[in-house]
Amino acid sequence: RYPNHLSLWKIGKNKAYMEEIKNVLEESNSFLQKTRDFQMKKKAFQEQVGSIQEKLEEFWEKMKAAKEEIKVLEERNKAGQEAVRVFLKQNQDIQEKNKAMYEKNKILQGKNKALQGKNKAFWKDCMAFWKKDEIFWKEELIQKEKGALRDAVEALWGKKFSLLKDVYIPPGEKKLPETEENNLCGNYEPTCQNRDGPYYFHPGSLKRS
Repeated sequence: RYPNHLSLWKIGKNKAYMEEIKNVLEESNSFLQKTRDFQMKKKAFQEQVGSIQEKLEEFWEKMKAAKEEIKVLEERNKAGQEAVRVFLKQNQDIQEKNKAMYEKNKILQGKNKALQGKNKAFWKDCMAFWKKDEIFWKEELIQKEKGALRDAVEALWGKKFSLLKDVYIPPGEKKLPETEENNLCGNYEPTCQNRDGPYYFHPGSLKRS
């Protein structure tokens, strides 16, 4: 009888051990599963961390490139500011030159106005000179016409005298003077009478005697 109780106790004890072992195994399996899950999560986290690290590295590379671009832009901006400063200086110089040119142009306009006045006076003098020259030219034409008329009169008187020399003079009539002296003096011309007295036409002068 006692051995049976002992056997039952052992069987029950073994059953309890087996149940406990089963529970331990289940807990162990659960722990292993949790461990695997944790490892998977850890791996996923590490992958995320790696991806974040890569992104951070890319970000830092971009930041570095951006800094370089900013540096280049700063240099360009500095060069642009220098160019603007030079342009403003050149513009100021041009304005100063324009101001000086304006003053010179103002002086030149005054001189040009004075020159126009002198030119106007010069043209007045030229017009007066031309008028005098025209009068002189007309007087010269008159003198030429008088000379031509005098030559014509001399030719007529010469022809008339040659004709008179050939005219027959009856005996007892007074003959026209034929001496060289009378011919040179022109005393053979007929006289004309007016209120001022007698005057003679001389072929050489056409003047009143």
